[in-house]
Amino acid sequence: MGILSRASKPKAKPPLITIVGTPGTGKTTLGALFPKAIILPTEDGTAVFENWDDDAQPDVLPRLPKAAKDDAGNMTRSTKDALIAIMDELMSEEHDYQTLVVDSVTTLDALFGHEIALRDGVGTVADASGGFHKGFAEVASWHAEFIYKCEQLRAVKGMAVVFLAHTGIKKIRNRPDA
Repeated sequence: MGILSRASKPKAKPPLITIVGTPGTGKTTLGALFPKAIILPTEDGTAVFENWDDDAQPDVLPRLPKAAKDDAGNMTRSTKDALIAIMDELMSEEHDYQTLVVDSVTTLDALFGHEIALRDGVGTVADASGGFHKGFAEVASWHAEFIYKCEQLRAVKGMAVVFLAHTGIKKIRNRPDA
């Protein structure tokens, strides 16, 4: 039996998509219209549902926490740990959700950067992980871990995953005097 005998037709999977737009263009509303959506908020964007009928409103998870330290310098809250715990629960618990909507990955990126800088006791993610902008590589690895969890959710639970993101240009300064 060779490799050719194990060839098969691809099977359709639920989508894993990103919706990008400027603030206020309806990304959250569109995400909520996906089948049996549950929203994972990283920012306060669920006010758009206040005028919706109760039966039409999507379920919304608690907002991801911003990482924090206590007075002794010990981490008391972790955005990454909270996110992974949510993903693990979505994977292991029985539920009828068909779509996870992450609102927004733009804010999630900022939360990851904040946590890494806070953990390392530096002012910016660029100075974290040994400096020389290495903190950005660590942020990227955290995103890769999250995407892997989303792919597992898609494969095992058959859920679609919708990432919402903001457009825009942000100037990053390397020099404090610039």
